[in-house]
Amino acid sequence: MRHLSNSPVKLNTQTLGGSRDVKSCLAFVAALPLDDAPRAQLILIDFLAAQLALPLPPNDSLQVLELIRAPLGAAQGEISHQYIAKPLPPTAGEDAAFRRVVATWQLMAKCYAQVAQRGGSDPAIQSELALICQRCIQYTGYALAEHYRAHRALPPGIWLELHGYFDTAEEWGLATVPVPEPLGGPPRTITCTATYADVLLSDLSNPYGRNPIELAWIVAWSRRFASLTKLAPLPAEAMDSGFGIDLMGDHGLQPIGQLVSTISARIFDTSGLAAELPQVCEKLKGGHSPASLGLGETCSANEALRLLVLLYRPWCLGAIPRRFERVTTSGELPSCFGFEAIHFQIGGKEFVQPEYVRDFSRADMDALWTFRDQLDPEQPLFQRVNQLGYVPEQWDILDASINGYGLFRLLRGSSASRIEYGQLCCVKPMDSEYFLLGKISWLMLKSDGSLRAGLYLLPGRPRAICARAAGPSVPSGEKYIRALQLPAVAGLREPESIIVPKGCFSAERKVELFTDRQQTIRFGQCLEIGADFERFSYVPD
Repeated sequence: MRHLSNSPVKLNTQTLGGSRDVKSCLAFVAALPLDDAPRAQLILIDFLAAQLALPLPPNDSLQVLELIRAPLGAAQGEISHQYIAKPLPPTAGEDAAFRRVVATWQLMAKCYAQVAQRGGSDPAIQSELALICQRCIQYTGYALAEHYRAHRALPPGIWLELHGYFDTAEEWGLATVPVPEPLGGPPRTITCTATYADVLLSDLSNPYGRNPIELAWIVAWSRRFASLTKLAPLPAEAMDSGFGIDLMGDHGLQPIGQLVSTISARIFDTSGLAAELPQVCEKLKGGHSPASLGLGETCSANEALRLLVLLYRPWCLGAIPRRFERVTTSGELPSCFGFEAIHFQIGGKEFVQPEYVRDFSRADMDALWTFRDQLDPEQPLFQRVNQLGYVPEQWDILDASINGYGLFRLLRGSSASRIEYGQLCCVKPMDSEYFLLGKISWLMLKSDGSLRAGLYLLPGRPRAICARAAGPSVPSGEKYIRALQLPAVAGLREPESIIVPKGCFSAERKVELFTDRQQTIRFGQCLEIGADFERFSYVPD
């Protein structure tokens, strides 16, 4: 039972004076201000802290914990919007909200664990130990998943907490005992093993490389498919591929070859999932809706199919070598973020409207007259870079792909500038004479404030251009916006494409480009959507 024992935690107990029995606790829950999530969360945090310090009788505590699960989940979900899909590093308010949500999930797990500790001789609690273990695993898993959603590195000890709760369930022979789960859809039953496997599947899905919508689907699908997996003792004979877990290690799944066959090692068997996923994909192709297949109602069949195909490799094919081999390297990678800075670095000059659409306001004319003696068209580019704030950041290269695929793993120390997952950037590799375009493919904030990021380069040498809407309904004086052009790359089956700020144009839109001349094109399909950009194929109009 060592995994359900916790060190005493110093908590605020000056709250809820009269909530010392089930009846008063029920009245307290009924009076929660659910329309004010921050206030409801703080009240519940104090309530849980008080229950740890001065607990109700074990059976009463369990009833109350089960009762507050729904309102607590609603408040936590509302507050998480303060930091989900936000650039990093976080603001002070975003960071505080994140820490409160994680601490609250862990507090729930501790409260359930305390019920088991205090009710060891109570037959009513003995009959609920499987449920208690499942809730401990579930809420610790929520705390872990919250780090993925916020793109935060996992803190030391969180995996050991999760493994410890599952190990206890195994030790007590409760790992496969079904328990009721009334939340998250139609009432159902769930086991400790399935809840634990749910967390492991999410961890295998490259969670730091997913946008919030994709990650929400993955978390739901992990729950949907977890029962198709198995955990078993690690076999003595060597295995070629697959993942396993060490319940005494402070980490998630590892390739089988890295595990030592000990009493705490388990193999994560996903062969049942490997048989099921292709069938689900075939049904999606055949016209079945995602909802009918248990994939939810918020994604289309095409979106579900695309993501399931991506998940098949990590979930079902085991520890297969990387598609693109990496090599450890060092050096710095000058990088610029923000469409204006990127356009400046790619084009090597400031963006100005073409003469035939340019106009000057009275303020512009006053500035030109006042500062005419300071204007120097021959001013060195590096001076203008400093004046405009377009100085590249220096990221340290940790490793890079070989064979020219343009994948980098980068590190940046604590800095004031904020970076977003899926954001466009331009970088200048050491072997390049010019800046190339890239996209942040995964992002993680470390506890020391440094950022780790994955970057992949968009193929082809970019060109800085400008674009505006075209067509009979568009005024002749319509202003241009910054845009970027990428050439076709036949070897990668990449068509010519245009990159514009997000939300400026739509597919099939007629657009006028200006480079050294005017050109009218029509956008084709949207090839890629990032945090701050969209990339379209196009054809001459």
